Amino acid sequence: MSTSLVSCSGSEPSPRQTLVSQARLDEATLRVLTFKARLGLLDGPLAGSGELGDHRELARRAAAASLTLLENPRGTLPLKGGRVLVTGPAMDSAALQLGGWSVNWQGVGRGNVKDVPRVSTLAVALKAGAPAGVTVSALPESKRPALLTAANQADTVIVALGEPPAAEWEANNPRLSLPAEQVTLLRDLMGTGKPVVAVLMAGRPIVLPADLRDELAALVMAYLPGSEGGAALADALYGRAGFPGRLPFTWPDTAAQAGLTADRPPEGAGEAPQPLYPMGYGLDYTTFAARGLTATASAAGVTLSAELSNTGSRAGTATFLVRAGLPPGGALQAVARPVAALQAALKAGETRRVTVTVPGERLQSWGGDVFGPGRWQPLAGAYRFSVGDARAEVTLP
Repeated sequence: MSTSLVSCSGSEPSPRQTLVSQARLDEATLRVLTFKARLGLLDGPLAGSGELGDHRELARRAAAASLTLLENPRGTLPLKGGRVLVTGPAMDSAALQLGGWSVNWQGVGRGNVKDVPRVSTLAVALKAGAPAGVTVSALPESKRPALLTAANQADTVIVALGEPPAAEWEANNPRLSLPAEQVTLLRDLMGTGKPVVAVLMAGRPIVLPADLRDELAALVMAYLPGSEGGAALADALYGRAGFPGRLPFTWPDTAAQAGLTADRPPEGAGEAPQPLYPMGYGLDYTTFAARGLTATASAAGVTLSAELSNTGSRAGTATFLVRAGLPPGGALQAVARPVAALQAALKAGETRRVTVTVPGERLQSWGGDVFGPGRWQPLAGAYRFSVGDARAEVTLP
């Protein structure tokens, strides 16, 4: 039987510790090949470049579906006309749009990737897609005197901000803050008195100084929008599309709230500070309502049905997070937990009933002492579901 020598250190390996039999390697290889065969990956010859023909359109749709509008108090968005100035480190950056663990461990843009992917960036997309009556110019933040002069002459300023691409410990940001130079840029632009729209490209919530956040004309969370993020953002900012995205996490008001992972404290834990934006939060160019929620138990879980209505004057996508309040379980758990979502693309004034089944495993609780034996299991009792302002209750045995 032949053997292979495997060593993970620079020192001379011990044969007793590092000899792996050929049979053991064959066994591991067979498991991988068997799994690939079950997936159908070995059914035909590999061909092409590995890129999907419609991958750019798919990337655009994915980015558009996630964009989340957090603030728009004066209706600055959608952009209606006039002179628009776009700036900021994320306005024309593949690195910031893609983030860490894209192409390379720490992303791109640090000289670690030779060929940077072709990316639709915000500045280019805003220029290319500007409707009649809108004039777009772009200036980098490094040209500060010229930039501030242009900002004073603009009708609206869009500043694209974000965290440098990074992953794992290199992405640590205990204060959840933007780089200091970006905060200074934002402060300088807002000092002009012109409406400033901030577009954030980040994989987590960012805590902006309260005095700046409260004076923004609009705030858009773009997350890490990928290769077609610029095109998707341009469509939303110009009003050709809306903002169907909703926050997938709780957005703290301060860095001290970073551990606030649920929107309400656990049962029996007393009061807790409320976040700046709760999980599931998001605005759009129209308004929505959820009514007539029903809940029916079945072997598969609980089926929920609600009427979603577009109560505004524009078409849009209604997106509502479904929360479930579980029976007391004897251990601390959030008062309400997100378990599903209801969504429908609706015309102005349209109402549609939407149904979703929540699998039983999403309604399980941990039974037993936290330091002792236990297991996830459903609890008998009343389960209270909420979708927007609509409520429904069902009792499980």
